[in-house]
Amino acid sequence: MPKKFMSVVGVLLLLVGIMGVFVPFTGVLDLTFTHTIVYLVTGLLALAVSGNTKNSITLAKVIGIVYTLLGIAGLFTQHALGMMLMPLDTVLNFILGIAALVVSFKSKW
Repeated sequence: MPKKFMSVVGVLLLLVGIMGVFVPFTGVLDLTFTHTIVYLVTGLLALAVSGNTKNSITLAKVIGIVYTLLGIAGLFTQHALGMMLMPLDTVLNFILGIAALVVSFKSKW
């Protein structure tokens, strides 16, 4: 399950990152340059580890912690680490973060 999760997350984040380059989501998902780079890098990392269970679980924990913290930050500010955190960003960060944590802690090496 962690390998499949990383494959799906990788593809989705790459798509969002690529769309962030070409399609402005101003007011909905305010994808700044930093935001777009984060999605692209995270997506590439997810795809890179998706063939290995141990690495998928480890990255899922990291993604879970980072994206959950971004979700928490979005509750208190609209600016974090050079990114605009709109309400939809906050919800999506929580969904991805919590899903990644669940997958990582329910999975076995």
